[in-house]
Amino acid sequence: MKFKKNFIFLIAATFYDLLIRILPQMHKQEGFAFLGHPRHRYEIAKKYPLFKFLPEKIADFILKHLWPITISRIEGLKSKTGKPINGWIIIVPMTPHQMTENRDLARKRIIQAAYLSARKGARIMGLGGLTASFSRGGLDITEALAKSKTKIGITAGRAYTSWTVTENVFTIADILGLNLEKMKVAIVGAAGSIGSACASILLKRGVKNILLIDLGRKKEFLDKLIQDHKNVYDTSLISISHQIPDIKECDIIISATNAPEAKIRSEDLAAGSVVVDDAQPSDVDPEIVKTRDDVLVIEGGVIHAPGINPHFNIGLKHKEDIYCCLAEIMILAYADWQDNFSTGRLTFDSIEKIVDISNELGFRLAEFQNFQKVLTLNDIEKVKRIKNANK
Repeated sequence: MKFKKNFIFLIAATFYDLLIRILPQMHKQEGFAFLGHPRHRYEIAKKYPLFKFLPEKIADFILKHLWPITISRIEGLKSKTGKPINGWIIIVPMTPHQMTENRDLARKRIIQAAYLSARKGARIMGLGGLTASFSRGGLDITEALAKSKTKIGITAGRAYTSWTVTENVFTIADILGLNLEKMKVAIVGAAGSIGSACASILLKRGVKNILLIDLGRKKEFLDKLIQDHKNVYDTSLISISHQIPDIKECDIIISATNAPEAKIRSEDLAAGSVVVDDAQPSDVDPEIVKTRDDVLVIEGGVIHAPGINPHFNIGLKHKEDIYCCLAEIMILAYADWQDNFSTGRLTFDSIEKIVDISNELGFRLAEFQNFQKVLTLNDIEKVKRIKNANK
């Protein structure tokens, strides 16, 4: 009886999300929404358990034709006056492969999700996973909503993500005893907004030896990235590559691509190296985490957010851990921000602004973790011993 009741409620809520999107605005826009997508079809089973039992082709067919849905309500965020701020996690029910295979449909679903967010009462929306890259950083959303005079601010979460990723780099480098001026850091996906921002932050903090890796067609942008920093920092040790195996010569690797599948394989990593993986879906082959205890793989974009409850298992190791792209939209909602934020190229000012506000909320780096476990001191010490033995 309970299952039947829950099933009916779930179906009703799903169709409500379709209906409310096409109705006139009924709710005052004073909350926030975060947009994501399932990393694989089994993730949708957290909301719809039936997907555990469906054949792959049927499950993929349903996902392809299902509209954006609300999967949870986020609680715990309050305004500066103490008033609760409503938040929702909304998903485009398409896997990364489905989005890649049908970019037009993915873009359509993302825009529909923005309408749903606004109708539910969100005045600002964060883009998670691949939704930013599939909507030109939110530009497609802004253009589409302007035609219907629907207004919602957009953030791609890039400012706080860039800070979080690089803070993880500096923290693990300090623990491992690495010298910032001497260690070598690779950035896979260096031409992207997060990758290029990470390069700027690393240079500002004193890292000199940086390997920028991206597709061959993006070399011109990488050349310009180096040129833009030449008058401020020593760029003589910055190099460019289009081959991921070149990361084998690096101490720390930042992975920040928007690829739908893993790019970094076990054979690409030297013993004693560290991968700070920001990509969603992950850039790192899961077998590395399972079989290589001589390297560290760290989830690069995770924040501990005291008092925040997303009411949904997002795959992290502690109840109050959230991804920093979700954290950024909450920070902006707390600050009563209503316009677009971090949708274009990032500046130090925007990064510093978001970090300052996050400190007011008590947000901080989460414990080092990956999809398998929280990394222990023993895990880190083992890699440190290997690193020192290889010097």
